[in-house]
Amino acid sequence: MVSPDRKDAVVAFHGMIHSPFNLEGIKSAVSRFEQLLTSSSGRKVLYKESATFTPEVAEMSKHVIEHHGLVDPLLGDILRAHRVPTVTQETLNSLRQTIDRAGTGAIEMGLVPPTMGQDFFLSYELEKQRDRFPFDIEYESHSEGTVREISDRLAEVQALEGENIDFWMRGQVDKIVENKKKIHQATRGIAELREVDIVRDLGDITQGLAHDKQNGVLFVIFGGSHIDMIETLKQTMSIEGQVGYETVNTGLPQSPEAVIQKALRAGKEVPDNVYAQHFLETIMSVTVQTHAMSRRRFTAYAENYETVARTISAIATSFLLSEIKEIARSRKDILDVLRAHSLSAPLLPFVSRLLI
Repeated sequence: MVSPDRKDAVVAFHGMIHSPFNLEGIKSAVSRFEQLLTSSSGRKVLYKESATFTPEVAEMSKHVIEHHGLVDPLLGDILRAHRVPTVTQETLNSLRQTIDRAGTGAIEMGLVPPTMGQDFFLSYELEKQRDRFPFDIEYESHSEGTVREISDRLAEVQALEGENIDFWMRGQVDKIVENKKKIHQATRGIAELREVDIVRDLGDITQGLAHDKQNGVLFVIFGGSHIDMIETLKQTMSIEGQVGYETVNTGLPQSPEAVIQKALRAGKEVPDNVYAQHFLETIMSVTVQTHAMSRRRFTAYAENYETVARTISAIATSFLLSEIKEIARSRKDILDVLRAHSLSAPLLPFVSRLLI
């Protein structure tokens, strides 16, 4: 007899902060995926974001993973970055074993570049699950024209972000706010381009799982600030059958980024202080990250990344626009600003002046 709680398919959305340094988020994502893999008797699918993949590139990536696993291509990139002339399976195995022993400490040992941290260790942990519970990987993909448009808009965003660093150094917060408005209009446009294809992808996969009626599972990792997009996706996907939707968000649903995205999606105006808080949050995050790396606390920082990020976000949103302008104008030390704040306790191990 079939349980009344049994679903034809389960679609599980898992929100986390998309940052190369967020190793804390990996633990909750992989743990949740493992639970879903264990409980599913049907097809299991992991859906990966890839804004600049065409269908051809997505198929190529899946082919590489089928033959070499999730980690080996990344290991090859690491070895090439270290100028290893010939990347053999023997060298891959040796590096894999060393990293396996070192764990996330491999970052501080120089074995894994910090900028590859989340992507590498997420793939590393997922591969272990794949050995136990085979699952398929599907990628977000777009037409060549859409990929070009997304790439052009991303380049525009990067140029504007670069200008904002100069504006901050000059204490010109008003110009940062104006640039931030342009940046978020561009990222909103990128999201709209992507969502059309993401809805198509997820709808097709979910419809197939529901048709199989085998309690299949689709696991989708998304940027934690994009919770509103996920709610839109769930409402937009038209699926026949008993489909269960689950959403967990370990990201920053109350961050300035999330507030801006939600307002723009609803066609509402965003106050200038929220744009300024978003930039202050970014400056604080980069400062803490750099300080943690210089004090050889990077692994501990990355393994507590979401805790640190939530604290920084709460601190940044506590400042008025006038106060942010004063911090920039007077060139206050960002670490001193953080240390002095009443909410700073979770940050103290990573902003200490002492060499730990």
